Amino acid sequence: MIPKINLESEVIANVDPASELDYDTKLKYGVAHALGSYLPGGKGPVYLFAHSTDTIFNITRFNAKFFAVKELAVGDEVEILFNNKRYTYIIRERQIIQPDQLDVIRASDSNLVLQTCWPPGTNWQRLILFADIKSVQDI
Repeated sequence: MIPKINLESEVIANVDPASELDYDTKLKYGVAHALGSYLPGGKGPVYLFAHSTDTIFNITRFNAKFFAVKELAVGDEVEILFNNKRYTYIIRERQIIQPDQLDVIRASDSNLVLQTCWPPGTNWQRLILFADIKSVQDI
């Protein structure tokens, strides 16, 4: 959940970000959790990605869950419900990178990474949001 942009979505676990067939199929059902990244509460970052789009008319067509992620700023909250806990993260940094700049993501010590295409509706670059854990609560 991302309260600022009124986003609630299922998270589809273990989606291969290197397989267009895998992620295109699974992004129809929600936000993707990247294969090989950690789950909330793990010892490394949770890496989530989803489609964006350039127009509100394509949100449904592409299931563009991250349509409004471009509006997020440092200090905004992201919540993940997992295993009867609410993990609340605070965005600490935004970056726009080239698609092959995976070292930027791998080098991060953040607890959560959100990724979508940039500019919205293209696949030229990636908008990356890095977030740190703020709290964990039982639900």
